[in-house]
Amino acid sequence: MNAETDSTGQEPKPTSSTRWLQWPLLLLTLVWAGSYLFVYHDHFSADQPFWEMILCVGFVEDLLHLAVPFSVLAIEFYVLRRMHVEAKERQLEIARIKDTQRALVGFQAWMGRANYLSSIALGIRTAKKSVLFTTASMEASYRSASQREVLNAVLYRVGKMKQAKDPYVHRGVVARRPAALPGTLELLCKARHIDVRMSAALCMSRLRFVVVDSERSILGIADGEPDLATEGMSEEPISEQPSTRSFVLDSVMLGGALAIRFEQLWESGTGPFAYLDEFILEAKRSKPDYCREDVDRWLNVQRCGIDPEWLAEHSKAYRELPNTDQDQLVSGKDGSQPHETANAPPNSKGAAELPDSKH
Repeated sequence: MNAETDSTGQEPKPTSSTRWLQWPLLLLTLVWAGSYLFVYHDHFSADQPFWEMILCVGFVEDLLHLAVPFSVLAIEFYVLRRMHVEAKERQLEIARIKDTQRALVGFQAWMGRANYLSSIALGIRTAKKSVLFTTASMEASYRSASQREVLNAVLYRVGKMKQAKDPYVHRGVVARRPAALPGTLELLCKARHIDVRMSAALCMSRLRFVVVDSERSILGIADGEPDLATEGMSEEPISEQPSTRSFVLDSVMLGGALAIRFEQLWESGTGPFAYLDEFILEAKRSKPDYCREDVDRWLNVQRCGIDPEWLAEHSKAYRELPNTDQDQLVSGKDGSQPHETANAPPNSKGAAELPDSKH
């Protein structure tokens, strides 16, 4: 291929800066020729040859006098043109950078929390043997459509396990924080064949993961740095950082490594009912008349679908709390004293529905 041709085999077209330089040079040449003829037209005669007119006395000096300033003007025109072109190129580059940033923001939003929870729901529905998950925030299903999708996936998989009677393990480690209790208890109440523990280590971790069948790993990463959790059972960590980026990787090696990390968190965790007991005892120290209705309102048992009888069976501190509504119902309108039924265990019907193992 000829060096003077481009990849298409055609001669390259001159650039805009080259064309811009050609026109001023042509204009300057015409101006110089006109000025020269105007100055020396008296020295020329009609019968004098052209080359003799060109080589007349003073031609070289006048040529230099005209060529130097015109050359300076040509260079200035060229520099100004290049500055103008570079300014436009910078504006176009800035516009492209802004478009790229907007595209990245949109891509990050698409790869954010909603996609993370959707990937978890899909992984649970398609799981064959086991699901191990960790999370820093366990919202109630009525607060988040994505969380409701995950809960429905868990119920679907548990129902499928009951029908097929296949061995299926579903365990999770949730951050040990009061805000995660309502969603955790809702999950345990509605899907009673899974097991969950709570660990304070997840409050300081930016990484949350789900391992499906020890093969597929769903990773969620939160932006920023984790904040130190405040001390005290009734206080929450300084900030909750939901997952804003997610990745799905099919790797047996990564799944095995995350499973080992999960077992470490599992061994160091505590049951959610033990944590609820600690929370209730701490609340009773600051409020002696703390009752079941206070816990029910805090957990929002009606909207979450948490059975109070099931909760009383598993939580000793909750079972020992006075039940104001039940006492008023038993007392009746005759003003008689209420029977001591608040601390009684739930009926046998509610207890029969409980799983063999306690969380």
